[in-house]
Amino acid sequence: MNTTQQRLTTRGQIIALREEGLTVMSVCHSVNGISGYDTGDPKTILCLFSERRPRPRLTTKDEDAVIIAAIQNNPFSNAVAIREVLHLDVCAQTVSQVTFA
Repeated sequence: MNTTQQRLTTRGQIIALREEGLTVMSVCHSVNGISGYDTGDPKTILCLFSERRPRPRLTTKDEDAVIIAAIQNNPFSNAVAIREVLHLDVCAQTVSQVTFA
């Protein structure tokens, strides 16, 4: 089992223990001995293995399609120019990242 699989397994165990109603300290004691983590600190367990929600998207799928079309129509344009032409309320970095999403 590689490190990523081990961390996912451990994360699953921690989430299951929390869903069963165990306190954070009880979870820390149950998973004590995880290499690479300070398992004595409850904040570490909560930060590393709590459920995380993804960051909300700043552009819609329609806006993404329009950005990609604008780039294909004018490949020598930059993100700032595309943002201004399309009147988007996002930063230039967001416009440039749409092409890599």
